[in-house]
Amino acid sequence: MISWLVFIFSFYRTNTYKKQNSSQNHVDAESLVKEYGASSLDYFKLTRDKQFFFSENREAFLSYRIANGFAVVLEDPVCAEGNKTNSILEFEN
Repeated sequence: MISWLVFIFSFYRTNTYKKQNSSQNHVDAESLVKEYGASSLDYFKLTRDKQFFFSENREAFLSYRIANGFAVVLEDPVCAEGNKTNSILEFEN
């Protein structure tokens, strides 16, 4: 019984944090993948179930999903190699 309640609660919490990306965010993310995409996972970062975090200058983005109150990021940021560390630090703050 308790395991079912935990399961239902986990499912509820996962879906309550889901936020839709704007069309412009998706276009910008797609543009960055075309320019800097180097991994086979980069195209999966564009699926509708993911949220995007853009760096302040919008030259990088991370694709993530909220699960049980935690951000689960899909691989590295999509950006120029020199911007990856700064993008991760921005996301953490």
